[in-house]
Amino acid sequence: MVKNRIFFDIEKEIKWLNKMSSNGYKLTDRSWFSYVFEPCESNKYIYQVEHRGFTSKSENEDYIDYLSSFNIRLIDCQLGWFYFEKDNNGKKFELFTDPSSKIKHYKNLIVTLIIIALFSITIINNCLNSLPGSRGPYILSLSIPLICNSLIIITSIINCIKYSIRIKRLHNKKI
Repeated sequence: MVKNRIFFDIEKEIKWLNKMSSNGYKLTDRSWFSYVFEPCESNKYIYQVEHRGFTSKSENEDYIDYLSSFNIRLIDCQLGWFYFEKDNNGKKFELFTDPSSKIKHYKNLIVTLIIIALFSITIINNCLNSLPGSRGPYILSLSIPLICNSLIIITSIINCIKYSIRIKRLHNKKI
């Protein structure tokens, strides 16, 4: 079964993947906005997603080898997004257990969202500076690229704020 979804919030994506597992579906592959599942025993697997950013291939291989020693399997990796699976043993599955690693993770997500927002701003700017009538396609006289990219920017800003608040809370826990 293939499901198409777009996530800007990594926690919502993880929650959705784990809900799919609780409904009896195992993630087998992922490509852009498509998730491929196959039937399995309900709640057999739990998932985590990590964005590692711009790390070298050897760093990633070492990290994956390290996680495999904890019976954590890599399902897919695309553009620095890593999808991990582990057999559900009833314990919580976290990749980041200490405040400093969680802070680093959230900062990495913020940088990624800022890059996405800047790219969307560029698209909006190009649409606004193009000839009238060439900003389409249109639905109900609304330019789809303008509307979609505006929503991407707003969603990115909201998630950056949410992650910044989490970073602040983690800094307060460290003190």
